Amino acid sequence: MVLPANIKGLIFDMDGTLLDTMPVWKGLGEEYLARCGVAWTPETAADLLPLSLEKSVAYFRERLGVQTAEKEILTEIRALVNARYQKMAAPKAGVPAYLAQCAAGGRKMCVATVTSQDMAAAVLERLGLLRFFSAVHTCDTIGRLKSDPRFFLAVAKSLGPAPADTAVFEDSLYCMRSAQAAGLTVVGVFDPEAEGGEAAARQYCSHYIYSFMELLIYA
Repeated sequence: MVLPANIKGLIFDMDGTLLDTMPVWKGLGEEYLARCGVAWTPETAADLLPLSLEKSVAYFRERLGVQTAEKEILTEIRALVNARYQKMAAPKAGVPAYLAQCAAGGRKMCVATVTSQDMAAAVLERLGLLRFFSAVHTCDTIGRLKSDPRFFLAVAKSLGPAPADTAVFEDSLYCMRSAQAAGLTVVGVFDPEAEGGEAAARQYCSHYIYSFMELLIYA
């Protein structure tokens, strides 16, 4: 698959798209809430899905009644996440080569993630990928959730190319939906933990890949 020639800007989700890091987050909220004596429910899982770490902490206190101070919760969860990132995070197949290919072609690239900016930048730097991106945007730096099309419009504006000339790589169905609503080209990326699979993603994306290896151009 080759992206259309008009696509000059690329926005990449991180967890589940660029990086095989879904095991980092899987069960994390449930583990923490169990320590606090709070039951995990499907409703809690759905509510937390689009939230940043900081907003999840607020949710724990305001909706679930966790009494620990926000700063302390955040410190504890960050420690858990960072430890998992160090052990588990790795680029998906073909990602480093594809980013290098896009950089060589002059395409502008950034990351848009629900992971906090410092943690995202740290893991991308450790894996040698941060150098490809002009910025790492998060829900907190943009001030909107990724479920809001205005999130992607703001990221595209900061990147430079018009929304119509920008593609978003995403594994999450709700993000594909909002990126499409923002008028961006959406590339669905398979992840075994993603909701719905290819059939659901095809409603919102122009292209769908199972691996970044499909995008590599060999001389």
